[in-house]
Amino acid sequence: MAATTLTIFLLKNGLANFQDAIDPSKPTTAYPLTGLDGVTGSLFLGQQKKHTPEWVEMVQPYISTSLSGVLSASRSAVLVANHGGRSFAFVFGHGRSLLKATAWERGFGLKVTLNRVDPDALRSIDSKTYEDLVVSTRKQTSKTSSLGSFDLDVGRALVRGVAGNAASNQVFSRFAGSDALRVTTALSFADLPQLLTEIQAAYSATNYRTNFAWIDNIREADPTKVPALDRKLVQALQAGGDSAYLAPAEVIDWEEIEAFNYTNGRQADATEDLSLGTYLDIVTRRNLAISVDSLNSHEVRVRYVNDVEFRKAWSIYDCLVWETQYQSKRYTLFDGRWFQVSRDYAAKVDNFVSRISAPSSPIAFPNANPNESEGDYNDRVAGGNAALFAMLDRQTFRPSGAATPIEFCDLMTNGRKIIHVKKRSSSATLSHLFSQGSVSADLFLNDSPLRTSVRRKLGQLGKPSHAALITQARPTAGDYQIVYAVIASPTRGTFPPRLPFFSAVNLMHHGSRIEGLGFQLALQYIRQL
Repeated sequence: MAATTLTIFLLKNGLANFQDAIDPSKPTTAYPLTGLDGVTGSLFLGQQKKHTPEWVEMVQPYISTSLSGVLSASRSAVLVANHGGRSFAFVFGHGRSLLKATAWERGFGLKVTLNRVDPDALRSIDSKTYEDLVVSTRKQTSKTSSLGSFDLDVGRALVRGVAGNAASNQVFSRFAGSDALRVTTALSFADLPQLLTEIQAAYSATNYRTNFAWIDNIREADPTKVPALDRKLVQALQAGGDSAYLAPAEVIDWEEIEAFNYTNGRQADATEDLSLGTYLDIVTRRNLAISVDSLNSHEVRVRYVNDVEFRKAWSIYDCLVWETQYQSKRYTLFDGRWFQVSRDYAAKVDNFVSRISAPSSPIAFPNANPNESEGDYNDRVAGGNAALFAMLDRQTFRPSGAATPIEFCDLMTNGRKIIHVKKRSSSATLSHLFSQGSVSADLFLNDSPLRTSVRRKLGQLGKPSHAALITQARPTAGDYQIVYAVIASPTRGTFPPRLPFFSAVNLMHHGSRIEGLGFQLALQYIRQL
């Protein structure tokens, strides 16, 4: 029997009738479904559309005969079927466009697929990683493979879709799942009751936790929860901001930026760093209401070096970073999107950050002065205690076989502490800091020529005791501590400020690599006055 491939959505509970799943702006004709035991439903047929293919316009000037009669026709349809107390939408053609955007359950297809796919017969994985930028990827293999073949960072990736072959002894042969489920089966349409029974069982199962438990770590929030989350955000901002703050919505070059300002701001409101407090003061002074609409319409404005004007950059909403609890679940706003974080995973990340934030012998860093740059701070620290510190900021070294040079570190102590310093200006800055630390640690262990270059430079800088710590032989990692030093101002009176969740995830990713190499690891904050 020939196989059939079907695309299916699980509709949300609470629909008043089958028609309630259809977008009212899309004209359809309904035909009742009959003749299937235990299944009720309707087929909704969209209007037929005829149009001239794009290629006709391209080739017509070079054809002597008119192609005006060449038309393409398409017709979309949705079959809504209820079985076992749940309703499903089978879409045909462009039938998805006929459904209400809020009618279906998010992640339905992904969950069914993970519960029924053979974990050693995966074909592709779609994922997003949130750090400096939102990186969307689809990884495919030339033949079915296990998860390990996809080189997926399961600690940070938000998996949006998985495709693969079904495990043995199933009525399905292939799955591809995200919000929708796409299945290939030898069952005929007359077997629809059996097919829906199998799908419901797959959706209710939890065996995905055996091979894919990490899938529940972080997921984009259900869109139906967003209005309530936005209301909580607005209430928090109206009360003074809680622990929310602003971060640039994209990667920027901080050396090129002179100041920030905001919609309705005066020249006196300009600040070197983004400041939610300044924005809220402007709103209060102008007697403006805070709402989701205003957060999306009000802008962060940037004045670049050697420029006289402030230019539009991003909406306030896209720059907000905030975390909250809702219905006993943890949510975080980042990059203009809401994410749901599992309680266990949030605790794991928090515990990692807390552990490395309490080193047994912290460095006594001096406070950073107002508006003091990272480079100026490093110069002052190294100059203020020349016996303890060696300054390697802005000194670059080329790893063996690499096309681009790296900074080995910013500061180094004669007590084997290798220090990387960054201002806590954005998630992107922190991402660079954490990556720099893990890359440097790996090269320190495994790149002998790079160690030679660092040792030579320390000698040239008049730091023989520090140079002696960069051994020619492979060092013993446990003798050294990698220190992330973050310069930060108090956030609405709180110090140290809380890391945004995705920055904390990124820290755990790189920090685990560093500890896996055998190094000690510490996170310290430097107060900026």
